[in-house]
Amino acid sequence: MNQSEINRIDRITESVYYLLKGQVPKTIICEKDANDEIKQLSEMMNDLIGQFGEIKQSIVPLAKGNLNVRMPKNNFLASPFKQLHSSLNHLTWQTQQIANGDFNQQVDFMGDFSIAFNTMTNALKESQDQLLFEIEKFKQLAELKNNYLNIMAHDIRTPIGAVLGFSDILLENEHSDQTRDYLKTIRRNCLYLLNLINNILDMAKLEKQKMTLESVSFSLKSLGTDIGKLIAPKLSKNTTYIFELDDNLPKKLVGDPNRLRQVIINLLGNAAKFTESGSISFIIKQLSVNENTYQIRFLVKDSGVGIAEENLSKLFQPFSQENSGIASKFGGTGLGLAISKEIIELMGGTIHVESTLGQGTTFYFDIGLKKSEAIIEKQTNFNHAHILVVDDNPYTLEIISHQLDKMQIRFSVCNDSSRVLSILNKNVQNNTPFTLALLDLDMPELNGFELAKAIRNHPVLKNMRLVAFTNHTGSLTQNDTPNLFSMFVSKPVSDQTLQRIINEANYSFDGGKGFCSLINKRILIVDDNSVNRLIVKKLLEKQDMIIDEAENGRISIQKVNEHPYDFVLMDQFMPEMNGVQSIEEIRKNPDLNNLKILAYTANSDEVDLFLQKGANGIVSKPVDNENLINELCR
Repeated sequence: MNQSEINRIDRITESVYYLLKGQVPKTIICEKDANDEIKQLSEMMNDLIGQFGEIKQSIVPLAKGNLNVRMPKNNFLASPFKQLHSSLNHLTWQTQQIANGDFNQQVDFMGDFSIAFNTMTNALKESQDQLLFEIEKFKQLAELKNNYLNIMAHDIRTPIGAVLGFSDILLENEHSDQTRDYLKTIRRNCLYLLNLINNILDMAKLEKQKMTLESVSFSLKSLGTDIGKLIAPKLSKNTTYIFELDDNLPKKLVGDPNRLRQVIINLLGNAAKFTESGSISFIIKQLSVNENTYQIRFLVKDSGVGIAEENLSKLFQPFSQENSGIASKFGGTGLGLAISKEIIELMGGTIHVESTLGQGTTFYFDIGLKKSEAIIEKQTNFNHAHILVVDDNPYTLEIISHQLDKMQIRFSVCNDSSRVLSILNKNVQNNTPFTLALLDLDMPELNGFELAKAIRNHPVLKNMRLVAFTNHTGSLTQNDTPNLFSMFVSKPVSDQTLQRIINEANYSFDGGKGFCSLINKRILIVDDNSVNRLIVKKLLEKQDMIIDEAENGRISIQKVNEHPYDFVLMDQFMPEMNGVQSIEEIRKNPDLNNLKILAYTANSDEVDLFLQKGANGIVSKPVDNENLINELCR
């Protein structure tokens, strides 16, 4: 073998060396070589180098996890890699199916890897089955908890309602000051328990994300005024309530006034609790306007004891208070702020708190509310309304006179109750009769109750409409003649309440039809609890009504088909047939379409269902005398 042949064989050997190291060697130049076996070997080597180069271009991306490669055709080295590529593609597809929840996929083409992969898949399937089982178990427990809470709330509310009802009945009678204080303490603590139950139910709704918000038109001015009346009894003698409303805000906005009221009352209630002197302010101000949406800040500011900075972060945790002494000294459960926080976040806002010890606390939150697009109705023609306002307080007469004058209502005022009958008589004789008298209950010589009795005993005036108003709402339950008045209102009289009074006054007085009398009206009280029936019966006996009772819905259906009733007061939770089912069944009888059915419930969630099934109105539990009479007369 000569030197040239040795060199040619060395080139082939060098190429094999690089191929074994995984490198692509240069092509062997052999065109000018002698046509012998070495040249044939060199050409075969070049073909191998070419195929190796092609397959390497596909294998390198494949090794990096890129399956979007194409294997070269007519390449004898590609065959095993094509099979690998196909297997990896199929494995990827199976993995995607498993990720989508199909754990029936099994790998059977990759030896030991298949065993490991299938073991992993089986373990994932077992984990998923266990997770689904635990989720279903959790759902059942959550539903059980919800049902338990509703039953517990009903079972606790029932005896509390009984205690409240009998307390109200006893408060209507004469007692010593000490006994009256005891009764008021009982009543106050029952209301506290009811509030606690409502808070627990609200927390349960929020946890289950079942609390929904209304979207109705409402007035911020009315909201602030009404809240002021509710919070006034909780203020100490040295504390002033201040309500400030930005004049730039529209009169009507769209939102959930009830939940907003719940939050503000909670914040103001806390402020009243911790403020012995100074002021508590409820401030509403506009931050910005974007098209039809107003960004509004609500602030509750007090000059009370303040909160330590290290305690601010835990204020909004359920059942949490600033320190352990708070509950024992001031009461409360620590649920109110937690619920308020959740409601505000449901409205799209966030609550903040700023406080300085000894100087006071400010809670505030920002939410967006849209301007109400409701068409403002033209003012009703109040030509028939003619009101006599009777009060010994000149300041009260001045305020109401200004309100009525602004609304262009015919009215007169009288500061001497002994002259009222003479004034009313004179106007009847002059053919300009008053259609309504607004009577203060707390007047010297002749108080509102005595004056109302005198009007009711007058042969001509007995049927005119009377409205009672007072600073002390407790007076409304101390008299045994609630049928004297068609409405009870508290001072100061808000614009919204005054509108109701004007609507009440807007009729043609004919001496015969002005007064809502329940005498000899027949009512059926449907409740499985005999104590509840007794309380309602005691309240309605003073109206001289004919009262029947039924202990469940099935009996109520029998009775309404046997006797002509004017009213039915229907409870919800009863054996054999509940209230909703009973109303639905009663409404199937066309002869009973005009029967007025009032749902009797403590659960606000049931209101819509009752109305959908045919109830004409709602009386809240525990029963309130004023609310019950107003609903019957509505």
